[in-house]
Amino acid sequence: MLAALATVSSQFSARAADMGVPVQPAPSTYIPAIFSWTGYYFGVEAGGGFGQANWTDPLHPPVTATVDPSGFVLGAYTGVNYQIGSFVIGGDVEFDGTWVDGSTTDAVSDALQTKVFWTSTASGRFGVAFDRLLLYFKAGGAFAYDRAFVTASNGVSQSIGSTYRIGWNAGGGLDYAFTDHWTVRLEYDYLSLSNEGVPLTGKGANGTATIGLNLSEAKAGLAYKF
Repeated sequence: MLAALATVSSQFSARAADMGVPVQPAPSTYIPAIFSWTGYYFGVEAGGGFGQANWTDPLHPPVTATVDPSGFVLGAYTGVNYQIGSFVIGGDVEFDGTWVDGSTTDAVSDALQTKVFWTSTASGRFGVAFDRLLLYFKAGGAFAYDRAFVTASNGVSQSIGSTYRIGWNAGGGLDYAFTDHWTVRLEYDYLSLSNEGVPLTGKGANGTATIGLNLSEAKAGLAYKF
C-alpha cells in the first residue's frame, strides 16, 4: 500500500513539473554546527595604559608624590581554551611593550618621572560562550619593568634607577570568532604591582626611592585559533 502511494506521488510530481506547476522542495533538516572555543590561539594586541606611581623622594625623604603615567601599549598574547557545554576555561599569557610614562613636581620642587617599558600577565580564564561570542573573566600574576628619574630642584643632579616588579592582575573582556579560525578581542586588565626600593645612581645622587605602581590597560587584539 505504501509503495503504491509513493509511486503515485512520484508520478504526480513528475507530471506537475511537466505542466510547469512549481513543486515545493522538502524542508531542509540541516542544522549549523555550534562553534567550539576549544583549542590554542596566538594573537597581537594594541591599546593604551594608565596608572599611578606612588613615590617617596630619595633626595628629600619622607617627601611623597604621585606620578600618573600613561601611554601606548603594543604586544602579543597566546593561550588555550577548553569548552564544556557553554562554559570555557583556559589560560592566557600576554607580553606588551609599553610607552607609558609620566612626571610631576613634588613639594620640594624635585622633578619625579616614571617610565614603564614592558608589562606581562599570566592568567587563568573563565568564560561563558554564546556560540561565536565569548565573555570572560581573568586573574593571575602580573610583571613589569620600569625606570625612575629624579632631577633636583637646583637642576644639577639627575638620577636614574630601574626595577622589575611582580604582582597580581584581574580583568575581563570578550572574544568574537568571525571565522572558524580568526577571532577579535576587547579586554581590560588591572595590574597591582609591588612596592619597590629603587636605588638611584648618577651624578650627585644617592639614596633609595620607594615607588609603588598600579596600571590599567585597555586593549584590542586579533588572534588565530588553531
